[in-house]
Amino acid sequence: MAAWVAVRGEVHRPFPQMRHQVLVSRQTWDGALLEGLRRLHGRVQFAVVGNAWPHMRSGMANAGLLKMVDVVVLSCEIGFAKPDPRIYAAARDPARRQPPV
Repeated sequence: MAAWVAVRGEVHRPFPQMRHQVLVSRQTWDGALLEGLRRLHGRVQFAVVGNAWPHMRSGMANAGLLKMVDVVVLSCEIGFAKPDPRIYAAARDPARRQPPV
């Protein structure tokens, strides 16, 4: 049994990583959304709360999104995901944006 678990682990290990790479490579941001955020930036406060992969923040930065929003709370950074109420509370309270210890 232990040998099968070891083989199964080797066979399936690359697939989640490959799936993640494919999703990241296809990541795009809706132009109308970005334009709307640009127009409202400074007049309205925005928070992004998302269940996300670890590299989502860099993708958001590359798109210029981080400059247009006030708060970004990502599940991969904080340790809990939507619909857990704690992720929404973290968007409201900076002290709650730290990952759980």
